[in-house]
Amino acid sequence: MEKRVNLLLIAVLLVFAITAYLSHMYPDLWWLFILKTAFEASAVGAIADAYAVYGLFNKLGPHTDILRRKRQEMSRKATEFVGEFLLNKEYITKEIEKINFEFVIEQIDNPETRKKIKELILNIINRRKDEYGNTLLSSMSGSMTLNPLLKTMTEVIKEAITQLIENNLGGWIEEAFKKLREDKNTKEKVDTLLKKYLTKLIEEKHSYLLELIKNRIESVSDDEFISAVKKASWEELQWIRVNGTILGFGIGLLLGVFQLLIA
Repeated sequence: MEKRVNLLLIAVLLVFAITAYLSHMYPDLWWLFILKTAFEASAVGAIADAYAVYGLFNKLGPHTDILRRKRQEMSRKATEFVGEFLLNKEYITKEIEKINFEFVIEQIDNPETRKKIKELILNIINRRKDEYGNTLLSSMSGSMTLNPLLKTMTEVIKEAITQLIENNLGGWIEEAFKKLREDKNTKEKVDTLLKKYLTKLIEEKHSYLLELIKNRIESVSDDEFISAVKKASWEELQWIRVNGTILGFGIGLLLGVFQLLIA
């Protein structure tokens, strides 16, 4: 796209040079004068827009290289835009209220989900049982001579509880999902609880989310930042150059006609 627009600029400049020369050679040809004026304005518009577009990303003179110079300010304003407009707390809270968690529960009510929940709970228990066992042993030990016996008893208790949970956990999970399926009050309670939890989480972590966005923007180098902006907007910016060229041509036509009318 960029190459085609640059070729358009070169073509407009060439045609302007030709029409300017011919208009000078044949001053009595009114239509040639209008064409010259049109291509003159078109060339000015094309050059001005090219300067503006390239000046966003490169240093071409005063008040150019805008992305690099205004990097910090843009980061701050982008964060404010996301936090105060796109993802403000009020908007997120309203969207959470629209969520039908009963539907979500129905979607996750399947054997694979129950299996993963069971694995997750067992992993948590296995990670924490030693910690709780040591805490129990420490609280129960009254004398050093009883420690070996208490340690053995603690290990037995830990294994017994773990085995009990492993043997019954599947049934407990199945019972919980059955209640979610069949008990309307339970569904409503879960729906209310999840909405309340998510709303609270958003309120507590909203500033952290904005800080995360700000840190991410600031963590990339200037070249990476400019490259990302350029990748996202370069095509549209080239169309601005095309529009400027066409608009200049139209304005030039009007100016040429106007000059002939008042001459």
